[in-house]
Amino acid sequence: MANHPQLKPRHVIPTTYFNHNLKGHLQPDHHIVPGPKRCTCVLWRRDHRINFTMRISHAQKLSEYAYLKNTVYQLDILNDEFEQETFYVLCSNLRSQMVSNEVQHMEFKEFFPNQENVVSIPIKYTGVEEEIPRPKKFEKAIVRYKEHRKDFDLYWYGGGEIPAYISVDVTRLAPPDNSSVCLSDVKLHPLLRPTNLLDLDQQKILEIHLELPKDLKDELAEMEEAAEAAAKTTAIAAKTTAKN
Repeated sequence: MANHPQLKPRHVIPTTYFNHNLKGHLQPDHHIVPGPKRCTCVLWRRDHRINFTMRISHAQKLSEYAYLKNTVYQLDILNDEFEQETFYVLCSNLRSQMVSNEVQHMEFKEFFPNQENVVSIPIKYTGVEEEIPRPKKFEKAIVRYKEHRKDFDLYWYGGGEIPAYISVDVTRLAPPDNSSVCLSDVKLHPLLRPTNLLDLDQQKILEIHLELPKDLKDELAEMEEAAEAAAKTTAIAAKTTAKN
């Protein structure tokens, strides 16, 4: 689950498995607006959907979890007669208010162990910027980063112990020649498969480039012009010597 070898002996990517129960209350179809301090939720099953509500405080805490969309949760849904139905689910979508960031709506999809499930796995970066190799003329350059993705949707064929993240070591890059990390550069868990198998080397995760400060750029341009002029002078002198 990385673009690099083990960072230390016996180092492995952790999994997201833990015992975490979600509590919901079944929402009748004729109830459009949820009760106070509750947010609307949907559970997508293979053949239908279930509408329910969850306490906003619980949903808010859940939304702050780093591995929200690649963790399997036990969801217990109660109806008005306090009859409980239990599902194992993945979070698939989250909607919050723009200003307050308060959760308004959450969506889940049923999880089927050891079958094909789509999980969204986040990217985690390692390495120190100063250790990124660079040509001599770019020794004092500023490193600019362009993050193409924060996570990847992948097929998972295992149980509840899903890899927590994809590890990307920026020191494995060597711009300007080797300046990006793509999905094809990552060694995936054997039970994970890309949802799109075409052009894996075009599915970029991170791209970096080196930018010289203006004063150094001007200085380098002057040096290159001087070198070019000196080369022309040398070539003219060589031709003159050859004629004589």
